[in-house]
Amino acid sequence: MRKLALLLAVLLVFYLPGCSAPAETAPEGETAGGTTVRAEGQIGLAFEREAGLEPFACMSSVNRLILSLLYDPLFRVSAEFAAEPMLAESWSVSEDGKTTTVLLCEGETFSDGSPVTAEDAVTSLRLAKQSEVYGSRLRHVTDLRASDERTLVLTTDEPYECLPLLLDIPILRETGDGRQPLGSGAYVPEGSASLRRREDKRCPLTAKSILLIPVETGDGLHSGFRAGGISLTVSDLNDVSPLLLQESPNIWSVPTTEFLYLGFHLSSTVFSSGSIRSAVSYALDREKIVAEDLSGFAVATPLTAPPGSPWYVQEAAESVTYDPDRLREAVTRGLTVSLLYNADNPRHQTVAHRVSDALTECGLAVTLNALPSEAYAAALKAGSFDLYLGQIRLAPDLDTEPLFRAGSGACFGGLDSLPQLRQACDLTRANHGNSAALQNSILLDGVLCPIAFLEDALCVRSEAKSDYKPCIDRPIA
Repeated sequence: MRKLALLLAVLLVFYLPGCSAPAETAPEGETAGGTTVRAEGQIGLAFEREAGLEPFACMSSVNRLILSLLYDPLFRVSAEFAAEPMLAESWSVSEDGKTTTVLLCEGETFSDGSPVTAEDAVTSLRLAKQSEVYGSRLRHVTDLRASDERTLVLTTDEPYECLPLLLDIPILRETGDGRQPLGSGAYVPEGSASLRRREDKRCPLTAKSILLIPVETGDGLHSGFRAGGISLTVSDLNDVSPLLLQESPNIWSVPTTEFLYLGFHLSSTVFSSGSIRSAVSYALDREKIVAEDLSGFAVATPLTAPPGSPWYVQEAAESVTYDPDRLREAVTRGLTVSLLYNADNPRHQTVAHRVSDALTECGLAVTLNALPSEAYAAALKAGSFDLYLGQIRLAPDLDTEPLFRAGSGACFGGLDSLPQLRQACDLTRANHGNSAALQNSILLDGVLCPIAFLEDALCVRSEAKSDYKPCIDRPIA
């Protein structure tokens, strides 16, 4: 959904009162340093050179925008969390749900003209399974094989209804000579500083050439965009994002799987009570948090799924209305709890204070414990909290099982002691119709308090304007 111009007006007033918006066009082709010039008809993208463009190793959100232009996946995930075929033509799932067969499109080619085959998909998914970027989402895949040139067969250790949602993974072919792997995307690397458009591929971007503009910091990204060298970028609304929003003549919201929530310590004196935990969910004005603390770039939800997704249970969501009296009636005044949050995340700091104020008004005295990232992670692991503000990037099937599984790196506060929730997650992976049982269990026990699913902002200058329909992890779609 494209954001309204009103948001920009609000940001202009809020962040830089008294300052006028900069002109949309800057000295032609200048970057932050004024040394890079774009050719006529060329657009610019920010590039963190040190992070590279190897899709299974790159951890840079800046570079991943470039990767989405170089490499196509089997499927992309729509804003409504539906699997949309790209290199795949169709798929089927066996009766027991443990075998997914994918038929690849005929005629798809890599940038050198060679055909994309099922064996390429097997090799790519095996590499992805070993990577930090994609490995955890493929943990239930036990076997990958190509039954012929166009047919990929995946076997899982349990029933999986929506496995294609997890296959938005770049398909590549290694060159074997240390060069950039071949991709089948709409653009091809041309030297080390530009990309060339493939005439045989569809893409919202129409520029025949893209200049890669090196940046090292968020300030460099902002400066390059402001000067006009960088034509479009994706921002997660931290750091310099408000400035980017001000200077963007065109903005699209980009859906993500970043889940913002409150977690409880089940052994806490106060939150050992399921009735109090559940009541906390009614004390939060989620819409206000989204509008005022998250700049409107998020989707409020009382569930572990966003509205419009297959796992969103309307009846369960409607049962959680903003009603702070529920918490006032559940607690004894004078009780004190600690709220842990990551002090290095400006967004978390703002939301944590909002939550603290809401709980305090309901009779809970809140002590805020702001810790830098490493200390925050250590405190979570040690269980040094009553309540914490958490954020996790879920897989595109929105599987919350890592929040309840010991050793996942995302399970805190004793949630691994609830095997029934892990079982509910298993059933939901097998059939999204089982999501109601999972959502109702989470609401009833109050083991988590969902707040929102975050969105990024696709900031676009006029020379790169197009009809974008951002997908999960693929803003240029």
